[in-house]
Parts: sequence; structure tokens; C-alpha cells
Amino acid sequence: GIHVQSLKEAAGDDAEKTLDPRTQETTMVYHVFGGYTRGRVVCGDCGYESCTYTTMIDVQLDLEVEAGGGERATGGVPSVEASMRKNFVDTVALEGSCKYKCERCSAYVDAQKDDKIHVSPNVLVLPLKRSVSLGRFSKITKFVSFPMDLDLSPYMSPDAPYEGTGPPNYRLYSVVVHLDWMGSAHSGHYISFVRLGDGRWCKCDDGRVEEVDEATVLKQKAYLLFYERGTVRGPPPLRTEEQQARVVELRRLNAER
Repeated sequence: GIHVQSLKEAAGDDAEKTLDPRTQETTMVYHVFGGYTRGRVVCGDCGYESCTYTTMIDVQLDLEVEAGGGERATGGVPSVEASMRKNFVDTVALEGSCKYKCERCSAYVDAQKDDKIHVSPNVLVLPLKRSVSLGRFSKITKFVSFPMDLDLSPYMSPDAPYEGTGPPNYRLYSVVVHLDWMGSAHSGHYISFVRLGDGRWCKCDDGRVEEVDEATVLKQKAYLLFYERGTVRGPPPLRTEEQQARVVELRRLNAER
């Protein structure tokens, strides 16, 4: 992706292997689109919590998600909100053959697993997983409802560290649509809808640009959704001296190639 390409341009083709994870998060691409998720497992016996933190550039959404109680969200239509709840609100029971080995108990126990967004991105990218494998790759073509405004507060970890003074409220500013041929995920044409600075929306189709209304945008079978944060979140901590020295050394070696 574009993030990997920016790493290679800065530190060579082996950047993903030679740069530590925190250094990889210093690219402009990561500052715009990057964030963190937090995975947590809670032991059902002793209450011990094990947390893992994973970097993210986007949040992929499963189109097969249904709302609570088995009913499709928004009057029978799958929605972005339902998928976000599935990813970051619902918990998963680890029991039976999926029991968790607790570090404190030194035994396999029943546990609860959940995920949260720990560091929200300045620009949230939501790819809708429309490609499925059915002997050959095909495309899920159904409509998925998505909001103009999205609040990430219900999906954030309670100890999120860099949120600044403003809440993680987002507003839609771009929608990418894949116009397929016979339901194929491997052929077709991409168009985009972009919100201008004055709030108007435009449809961009190669060299053709035309103004459209908001209602038209919200009717699209989206492939990618881009949401812009209302207020910029706080910055992550700087690299340690050891990490900074490693960056300087890698840049020197790359310049000598």
C-alpha cells in the first residue's frame, strides 16, 4: 500500500524489516491515516487482563454483519454502524475448545475477548469487504447504509491516550465506488464522490466532474469510505534516543547505497 511505499522511499526496500514499529509510524501517511487497536482478553477465573496493541491504517468492515437480535440494521439493510459494533463493542466468549491459557492461573480457562480503537486516526478509512471466495473470487453487491456523521466514542478504549480535547467525531468526505461487470471483483471501473470545502458534493469519473446532492452520495454501494476527524487528535510520544539513533544510522546506510 501507500504506507509501505512511503517507508521504502525513506529507508530503502527493506524498511519493513529494518525499521522498528514506532519508527514506521512516523511517515506522513501514518500521521494522516494511522491509529491503534487494543485487543483484550479477561480471565473468567481470576480476572487477569491481557492486552495487545496493533497498528492500523484502516478498519475493514464485514458486510455479513447483522444488528443485535439477528435483525438487519436500518430496516433490513446492513450498516456501517452494525459492523463497527461487531468489531468494537461485542465480546467473544473463549470457552470449550477455544479456552484461553491464563498467565496468572497457568491453566486453560473460560475468558472474554474484546477489541477497541485505542488511537483514533485523523482520517478514518473504512474498506467494505466486498470480495468473497466462492470457488472463484466474486463480489458482494448489496447496498450497505453509511452515515454522514460518525462518532467513534462507543468504539474507543476507556484509556485512549492521545485524543486531545475534542471527541472523536468524524464527517464523511469521500466515497469510492466500484462499478463492476457481471458481479466480478476483478473487472470494472472506479468512481468517487468528494465533499468540497463549502459542503457541496462532486462525482468524479475519470476526467468528468459533476455536482451531486448529499442524498445521491448516501445511496451509493460504497467500496471505500473516508471520514475526516472534526478536531486533530493529540500526537503520539516521540521516539526514544535509541530508536532515533537507529533511524539516523539507517538513513546513512541507505544514502551510501
